[in-house]
Amino acid sequence: MDTPLQAGRRWQKEGLKKPEGYYPKEVGEELARTGKDAPTMREIARRAEQQDPRGPYGLDSKETPQYTSIGKGDSIKIGKKADGSDVASRHAILFAGNANRRRHWNNLQRMYDALKKQGFTDGDIIALAGNGKTMPNGTNVPSYVDGPGTKKALYEAIVNVSKKMNKNEQLVFWVSDHGNRERIENSLIKSILDPVRQPVPPKRTAKRPGQISWDLDEEFLKVVKLDPNNQPYVSILVEATPEVAEYGEKMFRNIVLYMNGQMLELTMVEPIIAYDDEPDLDAFELVYYVDEGLLTQENLIEVAWLGEPEEFIKYSITGLMISTGGVNEFEYPGDEDAPRYEPTLFDRLRDYVDVYNENLGEMPGFIGMLAGNERIALEIALDNSSVLNIGVVTSEGRITEFSEGKLEDPTLRVWTDESTVNAILDSDDPAGSAFYALKRGYIRYSGVGTIKKLRVAGVKVIIRIYRIAEVMGDIVG
Repeated sequence: MDTPLQAGRRWQKEGLKKPEGYYPKEVGEELARTGKDAPTMREIARRAEQQDPRGPYGLDSKETPQYTSIGKGDSIKIGKKADGSDVASRHAILFAGNANRRRHWNNLQRMYDALKKQGFTDGDIIALAGNGKTMPNGTNVPSYVDGPGTKKALYEAIVNVSKKMNKNEQLVFWVSDHGNRERIENSLIKSILDPVRQPVPPKRTAKRPGQISWDLDEEFLKVVKLDPNNQPYVSILVEATPEVAEYGEKMFRNIVLYMNGQMLELTMVEPIIAYDDEPDLDAFELVYYVDEGLLTQENLIEVAWLGEPEEFIKYSITGLMISTGGVNEFEYPGDEDAPRYEPTLFDRLRDYVDVYNENLGEMPGFIGMLAGNERIALEIALDNSSVLNIGVVTSEGRITEFSEGKLEDPTLRVWTDESTVNAILDSDDPAGSAFYALKRGYIRYSGVGTIKKLRVAGVKVIIRIYRIAEVMGDIVG
């Protein structure tokens, strides 16, 4: 796995201008194509797969995007039926559940922009993300966000849109959320009949007769430890009987879980709607965060009542889940909580060394005269009034060493400023931009020692000739 700084360099090298998911970026760009360039669903999937730098055709193959369709789904385009005719109307649901990083909001924004380019109005789009109010940096969510990225809000959105659907309608459903691994047993049907602390038995996980622990395999436990910021949890589904629904929060705060003897505090309660085929309130999910150090291969889970015995309300647990939580393999630089990973000017220059060496043959001939076999002390005046010193060692024009700090015993000194360097690095033709900066005097240089000064003076004459020829060309037209 890359370090955050390596990830930052990779992120910039692969053409991302802001923190985004690689594959969602490619999909969003394809969806934004309109008119004759508008691709079909199959073309979108295939092109995105090929252009994803971390996909199966890229250098890393860290992602494995997949695509499937039924019927004539391959031929569908945004706003079009499979036969190419226009749809009468269209709707979209955009869902980003636990959107706790800036890249998640950038993914959502890209998809929203793509739909707007396709002619969708804000009235056509339902966007649900995060808590529906604030982004990770504390600022308000974009105005097009309609609510939180919860199961309840998603179900209500689907019900809402379904009332408007017809055979000439198109629905775009886009989901982006953290993945996790879960050990779950549904239909547990454990009736809690009294307030005494008691185990919640597994249904089929016990390895031995009479065993009452929940078993986790080694792979599950390894995944938990992948991310130090990961938050595993245990949750139970409490059946939404009329009595339970009536008392709600007053009742739930008295239900506690014990994991291997340690009490877990209730963190969140979320209603489960349409858990079965009926569109009604079926259960409440009670979520309890757990210290990953408590998780072992065999785990005893118990339930207890913290309130007064006379306040106890009978209830049934219909399911139990042990989850790794959201596990992130890669954190993108630029997230609000990781500003230290932003690539520096030195990082950007160092990343360009390989590009320079690979294209050395296309450089003007005087480059070999100027920087063929040298020890170059580069000084860059930064915008904050400080100076960035870089040492560069070359052999036959190629850069063999590139280090931050002052270089001892230089044979050539070079001066420039931060804005000139950024202009060169951001240019579509860095070599041409650097030559332009040399001709204009934005990059200054001087040899160290008499012989070197004479050689550098010769190079300056050559560059002046280039400049004079350029000016004459402008005059003559």
